Amino acid sequence: MYIYRQKHPLNLVFLGLFTATLSLTVGVSCANTDGRIVLEALILTSAVVSSLTGYTFWASKKGKDFSYLGPFLFTALMILLLTSFIQVIYCPFTTTS
Repeated sequence: MYIYRQKHPLNLVFLGLFTATLSLTVGVSCANTDGRIVLEALILTSAVVSSLTGYTFWASKKGKDFSYLGPFLFTALMILLLTSFIQVIYCPFTTTS
Protein backbone atom coordinates (compact mmCIF):
# COMPACT_ATOMS: atom_id res chain seq x y z
CA MET A 1 0.00 0.00 0.00
CA TYR A 2 2.99 2.23 -0.54
CA ILE A 3 1.13 3.94 -3.38
CA TYR A 4 -1.64 5.25 -1.11
CA ARG A 5 0.52 6.55 1.74
CA GLN A 6 0.02 10.21 0.75
CA LYS A 7 -3.66 10.02 -0.25
CA HIS A 8 -5.33 11.21 2.93
CA PRO A 9 -8.80 9.72 3.26
CA LEU A 10 -8.01 6.56 1.33
CA ASN A 11 -4.98 5.60 3.40
CA LEU A 12 -7.01 5.74 6.62
CA VAL A 13 -9.73 3.54 5.10
CA PHE A 14 -7.14 0.97 4.03
CA LEU A 15 -5.51 1.10 7.46
CA GLY A 16 -8.87 0.51 9.11
CA LEU A 17 -9.65 -2.43 6.82
CA PHE A 18 -6.23 -3.95 7.46
CA THR A 19 -6.63 -3.55 11.23
CA ALA A 20 -10.11 -5.08 11.22
CA THR A 21 -9.01 -8.01 9.08
CA LEU A 22 -5.93 -8.67 11.18
CA SER A 23 -7.86 -8.46 14.46
CA LEU A 24 -10.49 -10.87 13.13
CA THR A 25 -7.91 -13.47 12.08
CA VAL A 26 -5.94 -13.14 15.31
CA GLY A 27 -9.14 -13.37 17.36
CA VAL A 28 -10.30 -16.53 15.59
CA SER A 29 -6.83 -18.07 15.99
CA CYS A 30 -6.76 -17.26 19.70
CA ALA A 31 -10.27 -18.61 20.22
CA ASN A 32 -9.28 -21.96 18.69
CA THR A 33 -6.03 -22.30 20.65
CA ASP A 34 -5.25 -23.38 24.19
CA GLY A 35 -5.40 -20.44 26.59
CA ARG A 36 -1.98 -21.17 28.06
CA ILE A 37 -0.31 -20.72 24.68
CA VAL A 38 -2.06 -17.39 24.13
CA LEU A 39 -1.03 -16.23 27.61
CA GLU A 40 2.58 -17.24 26.97
CA ALA A 41 2.57 -15.36 23.67
CA LEU A 42 1.14 -12.29 25.42
CA ILE A 43 3.82 -12.42 28.12
CA LEU A 44 6.65 -12.86 25.62
CA THR A 45 5.36 -10.09 23.37
CA SER A 46 5.13 -7.75 26.35
CA ALA A 47 8.68 -8.70 27.29
CA VAL A 48 9.94 -7.87 23.79
CA VAL A 49 8.29 -4.45 23.83
CA SER A 50 9.41 -3.59 27.36
CA SER A 51 13.00 -4.81 26.87
CA LEU A 52 13.41 -2.88 23.62
CA THR A 53 11.94 0.22 25.25
CA GLY A 54 14.18 -0.15 28.28
CA TYR A 55 17.26 -0.71 26.14
CA THR A 56 16.44 2.33 24.02
CA PHE A 57 16.01 4.56 27.08
CA TRP A 58 19.25 3.24 28.59
CA ALA A 59 21.21 3.62 25.36
CA SER A 60 19.96 7.13 24.70
CA LYS A 61 20.78 8.22 28.25
CA LYS A 62 24.32 6.80 28.06
CA GLY A 63 24.91 8.07 24.53
CA LYS A 64 25.46 4.55 23.18
CA ASP A 65 25.04 3.63 19.54
CA PHE A 66 22.30 1.03 19.25
CA SER A 67 22.15 0.69 15.51
CA TYR A 68 23.87 -2.68 15.08
CA LEU A 69 23.15 -5.81 17.14
CA GLY A 70 22.78 -4.42 20.66
CA PRO A 71 18.98 -4.23 20.80
CA PHE A 72 18.57 -7.59 19.09
CA LEU A 73 20.99 -9.39 21.40
CA PHE A 74 19.57 -7.77 24.52
CA THR A 75 15.99 -8.63 23.54
CA ALA A 76 16.96 -12.17 22.56
CA LEU A 77 18.62 -12.67 25.95
CA MET A 78 15.55 -11.36 27.78
CA ILE A 79 13.22 -13.60 25.77
CA LEU A 80 15.40 -16.68 26.34
CA LEU A 81 15.50 -16.02 30.08
CA LEU A 82 11.77 -15.39 30.31
CA THR A 83 10.89 -18.40 28.16
CA SER A 84 13.05 -20.70 30.25
CA PHE A 85 11.49 -19.30 33.42
CA ILE A 86 7.98 -19.87 32.04
CA GLN A 87 8.84 -23.42 30.97
CA VAL A 88 10.26 -24.27 34.39
CA ILE A 89 7.21 -22.91 36.19
CA TYR A 90 4.41 -24.15 33.93
CA CYS A 91 5.91 -27.29 32.38
CA PRO A 92 7.62 -29.29 35.10
CA PHE A 93 9.66 -32.29 34.16
CA THR A 94 7.57 -35.34 33.47
CA THR A 95 8.69 -38.92 33.59
CA THR A 96 7.56 -41.42 31.04
CA SER A 97 7.31 -45.06 31.87
